Amino acid sequence: EEERTQQDRQRRQRGYHVLDYVIERKSVDDLIDSIKSNRYGMQKHLLKKSGIPNLMYLVEGDVDSHNNAQTAKTALVRLGAQDGFTVLRTTGTNTTIATYKSMTRTVERLYSDAVGPTSSDLACPTLGDLDLSISEERSLSVREVFNVQLQHIPGIGKQVAGALVRKFPTPMSLWNGVMRDAE
Repeated sequence: EEERTQQDRQRRQRGYHVLDYVIERKSVDDLIDSIKSNRYGMQKHLLKKSGIPNLMYLVEGDVDSHNNAQTAKTALVRLGAQDGFTVLRTTGTNTTIATYKSMTRTVERLYSDAVGPTSSDLACPTLGDLDLSISEERSLSVREVFNVQLQHIPGIGKQVAGALVRKFPTPMSLWNGVMRDAE
């Protein structure tokens, strides 16, 4: 059954092509939450591994007025300077929609000649190709998942979770350590 579902998904994906652009949109709150929970690093890593050349990060809202403004600003500077993303900032939903409209028109113009089986030299991978290129990356080890889970506990940040998983790489090893100390 699982194999058939996988084959059906691959068949559907063959007809879809991935353009040279991807935009990851986050509100300022979403950005901060994803940094704290380590989703941000994983999402950024997967986007970079996708092979898509034009990676964009759109942050919606006022970064400066957020109580974790420095964290967000640092992440956005690193995205642009170190990771090669184009960072876009909008003030809210309306400006985000206007930005999407403008970008859609630009992409439509860019790809208007790339239609049909004998399109121009704008060769876009299929969705299936993209899925294959990053599928290996989706598999997280128990240790990595445990690290993320620990960071969801109030008061346990990245450093504390990292120290815990270095000593106890799995939930069971932590449990055994606690039980051993309790005796």
